Amino acid sequence: MIVCQSHQQFEVFGDEFYVGASGNDSNTCQYSNQCSTLSANALRVTIDSATEYTVYVMDQTILSSLFSISSTLPSPRTFTNNPLKGTTQSEIKIINDGQFDISGNSHIEHIKFIMQGYSSYQFGGAIIVQLNESSRTLEIISCSFIGCNADTSGGALYLQIINQAEITLRNITLDHCEAQYNGGAIYTTLESGGKLTISGLCLFTYCKTLSNYEQGGGGIYVSINGENNQLIFEDCATFERCSAFDGGGMYMNILNNGKLTMNGSCSFIDCESTDSGGGFYINASDSNYDINLLGSMQFERCTGKNGGGLFFSSEQVGQITINVMQFSNCKSQDYGGGLYTNITSGAQMTIIGITTFYNCHSTGDKEGYGGGQYLETRNGDSIIRITGELEYNKCEAFYGGGLYADIRDNAIVEINKLSFTDCLSKQNGGGIYTWIGSEGQFTISGTALFLNCNSSTSGGGIYLETNDGTVSFNPTEQILIENCNSTELGGGIYCSIINNGQISLNSIKLNKCNSQKEGGGIYASIINGGGQLILDKSCQFDRCKSYENGGGIYATINFTTQCKFITKDAYIHDCKALNSTNTSLRYSESGFGGGIFLTGLGDYDPSSKLIDLRGMKIYNNSADKYGQSLYVAMPKVVEWCKYGILGEFVKGNYSDTYSDENELLGIPKNLIDFYYSCTQEQIQQQQQPLEHWWRILGILKSAQVIVNISNPNGKLIIQIEGKRMFQGYLSVKIFELRDKTQEEIDQDQKQMNNKYYKNSFKSLISNSSQFTITPKIETDNQKQIFINSYLQIEKKLWNNANEIIYPPEDGSSSPISIEGEIESDQKATFGMNEYKWLNYKEKQYGVLISNDRNIFTGKDGIDIEEDANVAVLLEVIIAEEEKGKRKGLPIGIIVGIAVGAFAVVVVIIIIIIIALFISNKKSKKVVRSYGHEIGMRRSKRLEREHLEQCGK
Repeated sequence: MIVCQSHQQFEVFGDEFYVGASGNDSNTCQYSNQCSTLSANALRVTIDSATEYTVYVMDQTILSSLFSISSTLPSPRTFTNNPLKGTTQSEIKIINDGQFDISGNSHIEHIKFIMQGYSSYQFGGAIIVQLNESSRTLEIISCSFIGCNADTSGGALYLQIINQAEITLRNITLDHCEAQYNGGAIYTTLESGGKLTISGLCLFTYCKTLSNYEQGGGGIYVSINGENNQLIFEDCATFERCSAFDGGGMYMNILNNGKLTMNGSCSFIDCESTDSGGGFYINASDSNYDINLLGSMQFERCTGKNGGGLFFSSEQVGQITINVMQFSNCKSQDYGGGLYTNITSGAQMTIIGITTFYNCHSTGDKEGYGGGQYLETRNGDSIIRITGELEYNKCEAFYGGGLYADIRDNAIVEINKLSFTDCLSKQNGGGIYTWIGSEGQFTISGTALFLNCNSSTSGGGIYLETNDGTVSFNPTEQILIENCNSTELGGGIYCSIINNGQISLNSIKLNKCNSQKEGGGIYASIINGGGQLILDKSCQFDRCKSYENGGGIYATINFTTQCKFITKDAYIHDCKALNSTNTSLRYSESGFGGGIFLTGLGDYDPSSKLIDLRGMKIYNNSADKYGQSLYVAMPKVVEWCKYGILGEFVKGNYSDTYSDENELLGIPKNLIDFYYSCTQEQIQQQQQPLEHWWRILGILKSAQVIVNISNPNGKLIIQIEGKRMFQGYLSVKIFELRDKTQEEIDQDQKQMNNKYYKNSFKSLISNSSQFTITPKIETDNQKQIFINSYLQIEKKLWNNANEIIYPPEDGSSSPISIEGEIESDQKATFGMNEYKWLNYKEKQYGVLISNDRNIFTGKDGIDIEEDANVAVLLEVIIAEEEKGKRKGLPIGIIVGIAVGAFAVVVVIIIIIIIALFISNKKSKKVVRSYGHEIGMRRSKRLEREHLEQCGK
């Protein structure tokens, strides 16, 4: 068809017709002989037979009866506006029984359909379309539908698209359209490969369905049934002030492998539903669907009973992918002020973009779950993954001000990143409320922020309840919960853990969180069947406060049912447990446990190692009553403290040496007795610093030091014997008892000299003809203790001028080596290279031992402060020569020994000479003169030989 314009004249080829207000239905409907309405006979003769067929509505016309189009020809039947008026729409007024019934190819463009009065048709107030062949198409472009209505469904358009037929709606406007049940403006069914594309700028205003008991879709109702069906949204669609029972703006029901694709942008403004999905309702009721909401959706001021903005339900296996969603000022009465999500039976949803909730509410008269979002998922293989980001700002609900999540029956929810700011719950969970049961899993894997969130009951930031479910906060960046508050329990987090439920919190910081009752940072109730709470990877509690007990953490545990509470890595500092201003409370109900308050019921078995605070780090916490950093009320607290090595499962970084005993206190009472039976006086009498229960005082029996300054590794070897000495904990104090008396010094020197003389004289007797001066040789025949490294004694080794404590605190030395069991006889050994401090010639030294470097004990394990005489004397041993070698002596001593020996020999010889002389004299009287001469000669010879010998 070709239209040529020349001097206001048209030359037309093909079947072309003109209608207008100035025409007459008895005319031929040509340009110069126009008809008035679409009831003109000339328009209907060739509608299905003409090769090309076009009707021009020059300004306005009327449709008062059924106009059927069933052409099988490929060329569409076209209805358009005056070609001289560009894009200005021409009007078709629908009155009485007017309606288009289309089953053939058609094209409608730049037409405004205005319905006057009520339609007598059940389906499709303006147009009913049934396309059921692959070659069938319909295009409605740049058209408007005003005030259209139908008795049942499809107030303006009723579209059935089957067997690969296609319909395109582009740049259409529908205003004040309505139907009784489904599709206030448009009703669509897609089957067997049907395709509907909605593109351009499409606007739905004040469209609605009237029924109050089923389905809806105030703007659009779409049913996608079967494989390969496609509903495609492109560009921008806006639904404003539309309403229905379900799906105030749009309702979609997806069945049997249906496919939905939405690109571009969809906006829902001031839409409402009586029941669910104030803006948009999506129901995937059969399996193997594929829903891709890849553009963006905005919901503003939408309301509904459930899902004020968007309601999404799937009870079958399928895939859902959502990109960007924004919810602003949306409200629901029951569930999900902005978004309601119900995913079950193996459905998998992924949100890849940013979803934001601003000022959304779910606040009915008595309940309301998820001010921003309600999320429910259950049954095996159901998964919701948020790989993008969730943001909740100023949202409010009874439960879960921002988000309420119900996860059970092996379902999984994984969230990469989320934030809650200024959210509020009137009951529990100011930011988020989660219920995880029957092996469900809830994980935060990226990061999270909870800022200024509050609850009127428990869990100012987070409320976690798990019944055989798993919660894991294992972020790549720190999770921050800051300035969150509750009027009762758990200013930052409330945890309820039962029946093997598990909560693992990693890399989480609670800053300035407060509770009016227990647990300023965290309140944890682990009460049944193997529940567990684990804090790890730099968890931090900073300036949290409780106006009852447990400034940082309050934990109540059923000790008899294998419940677990472990702090692998948690830093609790500047937290406070304050006295409550509530004068009706008992003494025990406030002011205990500035950092942690730990209590429960039943008898705990310490060997189970289920309560483990080894990773607890505490600093500068305070309690108005007792337990600055930890207060424990449990029947087996004494046994727990004694288990392991020196309170290792109890004390964290508490230092037995430097920490204040008031940091860690406890009482052997269960929760009920402590709170309801104990008076102030009983508590004060029966509580103890926990250190008193784990402390083990060493027993020292003997101590000696072996001095060998020639040894390159350990010039001093100290050996002590005793009991109850702990490897890695033992410290030894050596101190000056007093100066030695001169008598003691002389006695020591005499004993030393005698020792040297004895050894030297033995040598001389065995070698009486030789007196060799041996050079000084320093050796050691003692059994050597191997020292791994060269020990440097730092200044920190010295406690004061008169004592030394080993090992030094700076970690520069090896620990003391201990042999033997703790309650049996033990021997401890260590070596020092620094020896000049040991003035054993003039000083007497005492020795004490300690397992905490604080209380030093000696004999019988008695504290030196209780009895000054318990110190054990240090025995000093000077290392002897090795076998086959002589110990070098000073030259003076050697010379003295030689001269003395020589004198002894001379004396012996003189005695012999005198004895011989006397004997000879007696014999003179009987010897003749010759004999006398011979005797004299013998005497002179002997004397000469003696002198010669002395001369040598």
